[in-house]
Amino acid sequence: MVPSRTGAAASAAQPLAQRQRSGPGPGSPAAATAADDARGSAARQQLPRAAPSRVVRPYGMVSPYSAPGQEAATHEAQEADRRRKQQEAKEAEEAILAAEREAAKARAAAEQQAAERQAAFEQAERQAAFERAEREAAERETAARQAAAQRELEERRAAEQAAAAREAERERRAAALQRAELEQRAAAMEQAERERRAAEIEQAERERAAVEQAQRERRAAAIEQAARAQPTLPQPAEPPAEAPRQELPSAAARGRTPPPGEREADEVVKALVALRRGYLEADPAGLATCLQTLKTLIGNLARNPQDPKFQRVRCDTGAFRSKIAPFDGATAVLKACGFSEQEEEGAWVVDPAYIKSKGPRLFDALAKVEVMLNQAQAAMQRGS
Repeated sequence: MVPSRTGAAASAAQPLAQRQRSGPGPGSPAAATAADDARGSAARQQLPRAAPSRVVRPYGMVSPYSAPGQEAATHEAQEADRRRKQQEAKEAEEAILAAEREAAKARAAAEQQAAERQAAFEQAERQAAFERAEREAAERETAARQAAAQRELEERRAAEQAAAAREAERERRAAALQRAELEQRAAAMEQAERERRAAEIEQAERERAAVEQAQRERRAAAIEQAARAQPTLPQPAEPPAEAPRQELPSAAARGRTPPPGEREADEVVKALVALRRGYLEADPAGLATCLQTLKTLIGNLARNPQDPKFQRVRCDTGAFRSKIAPFDGATAVLKACGFSEQEEEGAWVVDPAYIKSKGPRLFDALAKVEVMLNQAQAAMQRGS
């Protein structure tokens, strides 16, 4: 008896149904294969169903109701039906096999596509890793170049700073040498000035000594001439008292104008003598303070004759009021050194013409003030 197409299709579709129930999730190659199996099963189910089998009696049995020759025809019909069913079953089996082959091809194609996608993904991963490595290498190279450039810049700056420091040191040394040379020149000029002042003072002393000697000689000659002009008197028993010494008339009384240097020296000496007479015994400490202040003012002017701040002595300062103004003759010393009182300015101001023509004579006045200061200090020591 030939099996029906329905039973063969069901038996062929049973493994496919089992595979569908236990198949993998969607999107995988196994899922694609399961879908192909389902399509093949649906195709097999669409095949024409076999007609229900009829009951066939065994060959040779003759129905009591059949006509003669009817059994042979029935047998042939049964054979034809059996062959037809076998042919249909064979065709269905071949269709199933073809469907399975198609499904296998589809699974293979899906697996190949998955493998290709996996290979493409791995290739993309390798390409990304390669590009990432190249990018990191480029970044490291860039960082290395920047670090090298930074080091080079720092080295260049350090070299420039060292060169600037060396140049500054050279300039400082040159300035120190120049300053030392200027100081040496200033010291030599000051020494020369001191020597010149000492020579001028010595010359002034010699001139004064000569003047005094000449005055003494003229005085002695005048006394001798006056003695000759007197009449001869008889000598008394006792020697007469010594005749009073006659003073030699001054140059102004004789009608002679003294030289300017002698006149200025006389003014300074007269002012200092007046100070000494008034305060040497009465107030030696105050006289010493006054002379020290005069020495400072005259010394500053003598050493810096072109400095305006030393050409003016203000009258409203505490030092002037307490150390110079109370002593008669102190302002006369300033006046003898070229200062003149400017009441509208409230100061004693030196005449620029005096500095230009007679400035060196300030050192002579300074020396005289120092001599008087030494005398005042000696009087202070004696009094203490």
